Amino acid sequence: MREDESAGALEPFRDAALYDWEYRRRRDDVRFYRMLADERGGPILDLGCGTGRLMAPLLRDGHAVVGVDHAGEMLARAAERLARLPAAARRRALLMRGDLRRLPTAPKPRFAFAIVAFHGIQHLVSDADLVELLRRARAALIPGGWLAFDVCVPDPIFLSRVRAAGAERRWHRTAFRHPTSGRREIYTVT
Repeated sequence: MREDESAGALEPFRDAALYDWEYRRRRDDVRFYRMLADERGGPILDLGCGTGRLMAPLLRDGHAVVGVDHAGEMLARAAERLARLPAAARRRALLMRGDLRRLPTAPKPRFAFAIVAFHGIQHLVSDADLVELLRRARAALIPGGWLAFDVCVPDPIFLSRVRAAGAERRWHRTAFRHPTSGRREIYTVT
């Protein structure tokens, strides 16, 4: 894997407070996965659970959820979010640090539903990593279990402009104050 691909796949997840601030209004995916979870039932495996933006609503809905993420800061933020839930919901939650490409294999499948939300599956940049995630997710699911994920479809016009402009060009420049430090920040895409 190229270094720039790895950085692009991981960098947005190094600052959990900024992640929550940046995506605070994004709710359509949460509604979608809640609907599927209500249809399928649990227990649920939330792969790439991040700060718990999906896990907390699933727990409030009454589901048992195991959240897995590789980023310690994201898991710490998820633990803070889950700590604000009622005790009954907290008892149905488990957070685990782990790499989606190396999920532990259980002696028997135990999940009815597995989710890789918010185009998290696209953070696996090699075919081998993607295949390994799919194999391990399948092994974690009971017979008839579901795996659901979403992807961000690239805009070919935008990509052709980016390629023509070169790697140094930055797009979507947004100035803001960091939600916890108050520092002035510039967010760009390259």
